[in-house]
Amino acid sequence: MSGQINWKQLEEKIGAVVKLKDTHTGNTLCPPKHPLTLPKVAYPKPNIHASLVARGIQSELLIYDDEGHGLAKRANRLDALPKMLAFLRKNLNI
Repeated sequence: MSGQINWKQLEEKIGAVVKLKDTHTGNTLCPPKHPLTLPKVAYPKPNIHASLVARGIQSELLIYDDEGHGLAKRANRLDALPKMLAFLRKNLNI
């Protein structure tokens, strides 16, 4: 397919597999010699951060270029979770 997806050829060959461990959005199952890479989804900027800033609440916007809309990678979770906890403690007075 030379890098482009021919959906006509794939429409009857697409299926679903459940209970796979360590899989993430954008992963594909394909032969190693013929990898299929899906384009990264461009998500809009988070509205929660803009809303907090507009209300005068100090907020740090965390974006990890190697993630989709969650925190799947351990290094990113280890970076983000302490910052989230600190934000909640400060703003919820806990």
